[in-house]
Amino acid sequence: MDFDSRLLSDSISRLPDIKRLKIDRNKDIAELCTDAIGTVIPIIPLIKTSVNSYAHYKERKFAKRCIIFLSSLSDVDMTQEKLNDFIKELYKHTQEDGYDTIVGMIDRLDNENKALILSKLVRHCAEKELGVAEFLRVVNALERTPFSDLKGLSKYVQDFYEAGESEILAASGLIIQTNIRPGVWNNGNDGGFKYGLSKVGENMLRYGFESSESKYQGEGIDIGMRPISDSVIEDIINGTYSNS
Repeated sequence: MDFDSRLLSDSISRLPDIKRLKIDRNKDIAELCTDAIGTVIPIIPLIKTSVNSYAHYKERKFAKRCIIFLSSLSDVDMTQEKLNDFIKELYKHTQEDGYDTIVGMIDRLDNENKALILSKLVRHCAEKELGVAEFLRVVNALERTPFSDLKGLSKYVQDFYEAGESEILAASGLIIQTNIRPGVWNNGNDGGFKYGLSKVGENMLRYGFESSESKYQGEGIDIGMRPISDSVIEDIINGTYSNS
């Protein structure tokens, strides 16, 4: 996306004005591109001329995500000083302009709901409730995970498995294997695996979804091994052991 990050910087500096607009995030981008919103959010004049053109579909989607992100960020009172400090900390970790980093994040999101989650992560990081390194890890998982699977993340507060979903969430680092007991669950159809929240997954639930239950509460790592008796060890050595 070819977008001047200074427009985002200018927009963030106007969060109080955006809050007063009471933007309806459910509206179509064409309805959002009004003169009233355009005077407050600099990205609107940029996108308004192409809002009805299919050739600019990606720009329209990007604009909608920006509006949702900014509108959500304006919902909670936050000082410009905290936001500036957050941008400076981002630079220290990424070695690029903090606003460029945020623009890139918004651009890579494939679902409007993720823009809402991103705004919450930014806010909690700016409030120093979430470290910048942890913030970047959670955002990476947010970008990589389909929203349809993200919605199921809360199930992994306990040990859980769902075919397809678990593998996707695990690939993004949001959950980890907590049980490996072949054939124990579901007649072995799940391979004996169960998963629970990783630290990244806990941060996603706590700060991205603002869930009241965000801590892993399962049994912990269990690979299904039990102590072996001396007699069994002796039988193994003598070649007389049988597991029947």
